[in-house]
Amino acid sequence: SVSVRRSVDIFVTRLDPETDESAVVSCATDVLQGQYADNVQCIKLQTKHGNSYSSFHVSVLVDAADMKQVLLLLHAADSWPEGVLVRRYFKPKHG
Repeated sequence: SVSVRRSVDIFVTRLDPETDESAVVSCATDVLQGQYADNVQCIKLQTKHGNSYSSFHVSVLVDAADMKQVLLLLHAADSWPEGVLVRRYFKPKHG
C-alpha cells in the first residue's frame, strides 16, 4: 500500500524577537519527541512590530494516520514556553 503524507502547519508567535528558526525547529522536535525530526521546516514571518516579538510558520510532514496525534502534541499548552501562542497556520490566498 502507498503511505499518504500530509503537512501539519502551525503558526507560532509571541516569541522573543531574537529567536531564530533553529530554536523553533529544536522546540518542535522536542515536542514531537524526535519523531519526524527530519521533516520539520520553519520560516520566520514578518511582524507588524518586529522589535517586540517574532512569529513563525512551522510545517511538519507526517503520515496521514499520525496527523491528529501530531496536531494535538503541537497545540498542547505545556509543549511550548509560557506566553507563546500556537494556532493552525493557513496559507495566504493570493489573487
